Amino acid sequence: MNVIIVEVKKLNKINNGNHMNDLIVAGIINLNTGEISDTTTLTKEKTAIRLKVRDELGCKHGRGEFMAFEFGSMSHMSYYRKQMINKCPDVFRGLQVLSVKHLIAESKGYVARYKLELGLAESVANDCANLYQSEEYKSKLTFISELTESGVQEAQETLDDAKSELNNRLRSLKKLEAQIS
Repeated sequence: MNVIIVEVKKLNKINNGNHMNDLIVAGIINLNTGEISDTTTLTKEKTAIRLKVRDELGCKHGRGEFMAFEFGSMSHMSYYRKQMINKCPDVFRGLQVLSVKHLIAESKGYVARYKLELGLAESVANDCANLYQSEEYKSKLTFISELTESGVQEAQETLDDAKSELNNRLRSLKKLEAQIS
């Protein structure tokens, strides 16, 4: 039972975003050169970056020269690409790399979480099986085993999907970095 409590605490730690503390979540991109500046790893600074683009850079360089970007639950890469003044793919590549790195970190967090969930499902299955070991509970053991096995199988499939997604994103990053070199 203590194992389950420890696993749930680990899940809560991952769910609170502790795996992404050093990850760039927002910044400013020059729409002509693709230069990225004023990046931040703190979600609470996103608004300050947007205001800097609007109030400082917009006034100094003209509206549309710079744009704030952010990474999070939605991908805005196609929108960012459309806003670029310089349409050369090389100019946009730096932002693409940052985006993919953000997605990789997100995927690593999912993999870690799903590993813990799989461990938790396996632990619950073992604990339930141990409760109904005697012959008089054989029918209950069969019923519970079917339920817990499907839970373990589902957790394993979810983990496998997350690992596959992580590998796809790692390949994308390698491909983008090769284009830069």
